[in-house]
Amino acid sequence: MSAEGTRPSVDAELKVGQTRNLIIATLASVMGFWAWTIIGPLSSRYSQAMDLTAGQTSILVAMPILVGSVARVPVGALTDRYGGRVMFTAILGVTAPLVLLTAIVGQLNSFGLLVFVSFFLGIAGTVFAIGIPFCSAWYEAHRKGFATGVFGAGMVGTAVSAFVTPRIVAGLG
Repeated sequence: MSAEGTRPSVDAELKVGQTRNLIIATLASVMGFWAWTIIGPLSSRYSQAMDLTAGQTSILVAMPILVGSVARVPVGALTDRYGGRVMFTAILGVTAPLVLLTAIVGQLNSFGLLVFVSFFLGIAGTVFAIGIPFCSAWYEAHRKGFATGVFGAGMVGTAVSAFVTPRIVAGLG
């Protein structure tokens, strides 16, 4: 059977679940980006509570961004090997306890522990390297740009972090 003979079934297989997967991946991206940048909106609170210098605050805020940017390379390779579902699950599964740990360590007022947790929060910034190949694989060539654009909207998680995190902390302590 020629490649053209199998084309309709391939297109039909791509359409099954593509919208659901795109929505779930975008929501996962929002959560990942929120976690990745959660230290930034809390930095002034940490700075005051721990009497941090400007340099210490900069290290605290930059740590997850730096780690997430560099870690995208190996996470992208792992995504190629194990797939987006496995990697989304692994990365978000590691990230959730780190967010809770950020709250606990913040209460301890320990700069060293906070930098340590901040380092590992950088893992959350790798969701982009997972989602782009995951989402584009579900769409035909002429729709891949649409899929990656919708997934890219998940970067709104950084804005969610900036607006919502301080309010949650103010409300819950």
